[in-house]
Amino acid sequence: MTETNTTPTVPDYIGHRSRMKNKVLDKGGTSLTEIELLEVLLMYSIPRKDVKPIAKQLLRKFVTLRNVLNADPGLLADVKGVKETTICLFKTVEAACLQMLAPKIQKETYLDDWDSILDFIRLNLSHKDKECLMVIYLNRKKKVITTSISDTTARANIQIIPSDIVSKCVSAKAAAIILIHNHPSGRPTPSDSDIKNTLFLTDQLATLEIELIDHLIVGNNTVYSIKNRGIVK
Repeated sequence: MTETNTTPTVPDYIGHRSRMKNKVLDKGGTSLTEIELLEVLLMYSIPRKDVKPIAKQLLRKFVTLRNVLNADPGLLADVKGVKETTICLFKTVEAACLQMLAPKIQKETYLDDWDSILDFIRLNLSHKDKECLMVIYLNRKKKVITTSISDTTARANIQIIPSDIVSKCVSAKAAAIILIHNHPSGRPTPSDSDIKNTLFLTDQLATLEIELIDHLIVGNNTVYSIKNRGIVK
């Protein structure tokens, strides 16, 4: 009589999960690569499956872990294997990151480099599902004085009204401003109206010696700079 081996086969991914957890516990989360961090997150939303192929798919589609966490839920759902539980986890981690970032932004309100501007955008606009226009008013040291946000609740498209912005600059005693508006479901390219109003506003501000630092358009996890494209000097 032939003996059969009744010992259950342990899937390879079980050992891999254990190694990932031990690596986090022994060396900390910063010891993991982007794909490993993504795998660990997926382990908790997809408990009985090899998640490495899903992590690879996500990075092929969104390029970076940051983009994965910031991605639109509908786009995430298009990736095979990504269900509601995973999307909920990603959005929760994204919110936690923003909450951790908020005290830093509130304490260090100087927007004098590209990274600080991007952090400010993520904190204030990443959760918006409608097109919004944010104006950031700064003093001569690039410290934030105040901000204003308007959205498309009452109109079809966002509108830049130069006279309103100039008036606010004067009342806030601003030395510079940054314009930011988002395209939640489209490419971050300016319309003819965006360019026309930005150029007009630049001229209006120049007469008061107020600098328009940039007009940024956010969409599809990218940022379009009107100034870097040479449209505004």
